[in-house]
Amino acid sequence: MIDDLLGKPWKSGAYGPTHYDCWGLVWAVQDRLGAVVPQLEDTPKKLSEIARTFRDTDIRDNLVKLDGPQHGAIVEMAHSTRPYHVGVYLDYDRGGILHSIGKLGVQWDTLQSLKGAGWNHLTYYAVQ
Repeated sequence: MIDDLLGKPWKSGAYGPTHYDCWGLVWAVQDRLGAVVPQLEDTPKKLSEIARTFRDTDIRDNLVKLDGPQHGAIVEMAHSTRPYHVGVYLDYDRGGILHSIGKLGVQWDTLQSLKGAGWNHLTYYAVQ
């Protein structure tokens, strides 16, 4: 499910199939999982603006906060207390987060490797 996504480049406002920003990737993976999440109407240009748009819009009205990782959960990611990145937790290869970021594009990281990279605050949401 994720092999065809890995390595795709990051591009602001992209929902695939050749490029993704972080919300575009979340949207595409949720679609593959059979869940419906909206596309962002006004495409933010920066990574931090994408997460802020997610945080400050009614998208969250259709989400339930989880106590921990669960297959398909949308994940808010932060180095400090304010989230500014999103991805999707998947139960593949012992579990990890698929996300698209800047110059790296679509990446698969274990929870341990994310924490090692400074993503110390992860919040999980299930789509209703």
